[in-house]
Amino acid sequence: MGSKYKTIRIREDLYELIRKYKEKTGASISQVVAKALAFMDLQERKPRVKEDLPLADKYSWYIAKVLMSAGAFKEDPNETNYRYLIDNLDALEERLGIETGFAKEVVNRLAGKKKEHWTVDDKIEFNSAMKSLVLQMLWRLEEDVEKSRRQVTQQ
Repeated sequence: MGSKYKTIRIREDLYELIRKYKEKTGASISQVVAKALAFMDLQERKPRVKEDLPLADKYSWYIAKVLMSAGAFKEDPNETNYRYLIDNLDALEERLGIETGFAKEVVNRLAGKKKEHWTVDDKIEFNSAMKSLVLQMLWRLEEDVEKSRRQVTQQ
């Protein structure tokens, strides 16, 4: 079954723009119109994506910060690295509402052990606790983006 075509009425100046673009690119008139509509659609969606960037930036900052402090603690579980990690966990809880109880429990337990005495299970539990924090932050980011979009559409 072949393509079906319809005739549309457009101003002559607009037709000339389409025709010139068609000649320049070698595309058909239908392709030129489809490309223009796709571009318009992208432009309409772009502001929403742009509005979401500050939220994504905020969450990616906290993800990076907590994972770097977790890595420093795992590499060298001294008092300074312990304090830095706990401070970052507190910030996640206070500023983003992330549940950090399990992570703090694991960190506190491992802080009392020398690194050489950490078992494979200790390391797995530590990594799982950090991964859980990242998942929570990603879910919270998704919720915040949806909330932000609802507020924009209600305005």
